[in-house]
Amino acid sequence: MRTAKQITALDLSATGATSPWRIDNFKGASYQVTVPATGAPIGTGLLQVSNDTGSGDTANEQSPNNPTSSITNWTDVSGTSISIVSATGSPFFINVPNLYGRWMRLSYTRSSGSGTATVSAYGKGES
Repeated sequence: MRTAKQITALDLSATGATSPWRIDNFKGASYQVTVPATGAPIGTGLLQVSNDTGSGDTANEQSPNNPTSSITNWTDVSGTSISIVSATGSPFFINVPNLYGRWMRLSYTRSSGSGTATVSAYGKGES
């Protein structure tokens, strides 16, 4: 059994996304988004997957120091949209069982406000 996790910060003052995370060989994955109790970010978070081949494609995880800018084809994962409402200070959790793909990321569409969220991802699957 293989497990892996990624923890990163996501700027909520603009529309954007986390770094791609390699998820092939996982049976399922989850994201937890913790929004700070300060600031007033309002927007929508959504998981996206890609089967593109990217730089560092032999690595199990992608780090911000090894960006995968060649991954350009992203598809929204249905049922994973979360509303991020200003200054909740509470985490949001997205669980995706039976997710198959090569890469995954959390995208964020800003409506208003700003802040920085802590995003942690976890995956479990075959080694």
